Amino acid sequence: MQYTHYDPAQLYADIDAFRALAKDEDAGKRLIALYDKIMQASDTVATLNSLISIRYNQAPNDDDVKAEQTYTMKLYIDVADAICKAVRDVLQTENGAVLRTHLSVDEIKGYLDYEDLTERQRQLVTEEDELVTDYDRLMVNLNVSAQVDGVIWDYDKYMAAENLTPEENARIYDALEAQLNLTAGGIYQELVRIRIEQAEEAGYDSFVDYAYEESFGRDYTKEDAQAFHNAVKAEVGKRFYSQICDLDAAAYGDMDCNISPKDAMRYLGKYAAEISSEVYDSYTYMKEHDLCYLTLDPEQIDTGFTTSLPAYDCPFIYNMCYENSAATFSDLVHEFGHFTQFHYVPNPNGLVCSGSFDIAEVNSQGLEMLYDTYYDDIFGEEKGAVVRANHLFRLLNSVISGCIHDEFQQYVYAHPEETLEQWNQAYYDITESYGVDHGEADHDYSWIYVHHTFSSPMYYISYATSALTALDIWNQAQTDRQAAIDTYLLFTSYGTTDFGYLELLKASGMKDFRDTEYVKRITRRVMDEIVALDQAYGEEKQAA
Repeated sequence: MQYTHYDPAQLYADIDAFRALAKDEDAGKRLIALYDKIMQASDTVATLNSLISIRYNQAPNDDDVKAEQTYTMKLYIDVADAICKAVRDVLQTENGAVLRTHLSVDEIKGYLDYEDLTERQRQLVTEEDELVTDYDRLMVNLNVSAQVDGVIWDYDKYMAAENLTPEENARIYDALEAQLNLTAGGIYQELVRIRIEQAEEAGYDSFVDYAYEESFGRDYTKEDAQAFHNAVKAEVGKRFYSQICDLDAAAYGDMDCNISPKDAMRYLGKYAAEISSEVYDSYTYMKEHDLCYLTLDPEQIDTGFTTSLPAYDCPFIYNMCYENSAATFSDLVHEFGHFTQFHYVPNPNGLVCSGSFDIAEVNSQGLEMLYDTYYDDIFGEEKGAVVRANHLFRLLNSVISGCIHDEFQQYVYAHPEETLEQWNQAYYDITESYGVDHGEADHDYSWIYVHHTFSSPMYYISYATSALTALDIWNQAQTDRQAAIDTYLLFTSYGTTDFGYLELLKASGMKDFRDTEYVKRITRRVMDEIVALDQAYGEEKQAA
């Protein structure tokens, strides 16, 4: 699976020939055959785009790689636009009836609804990509500096410093983070401007509405999300931050866990076989074809994702791992959940059929919750309980942080004229409304570390909604594990394109986040379990 520079000349010639065939009364099978050839070329371009994106994550400072990634990204956009326009136009000719017999109802609708990209829309995508690259390189290299007590500090000097007092450490770190916020915030201001224009070009008054409807295919609105924000504040946030965050097992249970990426991969396969034959077959396919890249390299981008390689009819995992952290395992399980869904139910047509990200995140987080029962075997009985507490803590935190970052982004896109200082203040106020105690600090810059805010705006609410569903699967597993496994497999078997998230929850017999009593019940159950695990851990330590 090697990336190669793609010359689109033949593809564009085939698109022109496809249009010409639509005027031929005897086109018939030739029209369909040429459509299939064009779609095969489209899959090749999409695959090359994924391959070079993987390489970019491995080498974000390589200008040649970045240039090639930009070329292929723009090429894919142009190719997709040309194909969608051609198919749309052919479908409206007399020969369109022949082509309709070859396409699904959703594909036909997607093509017929397609609107031509403007030149400005193309330019905005390029500008957006360049800014996201600036952000990526900033967060990898941390190339900012600050003066503290007459001394110039950068992150390298700070990390190498010895014998700093706690007060000196805090002042230096805070000064550097303020500079990081200033630089990253400047990038974000430009991204917000570009994205608002993107929404306007697409005919929307609100970027949030545009992102919810066009980017993520949600079957719920920003108003539904706002009601969810309020429910989480009332029923989850305050107790989480006042009681659960102070528990050592919850907050730090994933630390000091000696698990290498190789060990994580071995455990993934061992217990996949116990969950189901389908999950294990997905694992063996991934291993046999070397479809997972795990790294500990700090010079590579700190993220995890699963991408599709349609020319090879398979997915691929890229995942950052962490020294001595249980997250090395749980994050791998998360991406493997995406992999398994892709493996069995791939997107039928990436040009016009978009999947639900909320459903996709249940595929990943739901599988995480089925693996947590094996933590005693992986980490030892005592440590396993702590890791389970931390894992539940992190899923619960996904519910809260997903709401926080969605509310923050909704605020920003509603107030694009405000300064960075005002946005920082808004984030500080929003986190406080969920119960975050900032102590004596009068600012909170942590929003700049959320990659999705810069690269995938308005994505983060999907982590909140899906985490709630994943915790529901975990809750079911406490009394009937096989039923929980069956629920997960059923949910995953539907894929991400045929149903909306709320539709699929209903089809699977599960509740959704709009039911405040359900939110209250499931999150309290999880918090009670975290407290119980922490108490048992404390008693064992005391006895030892």
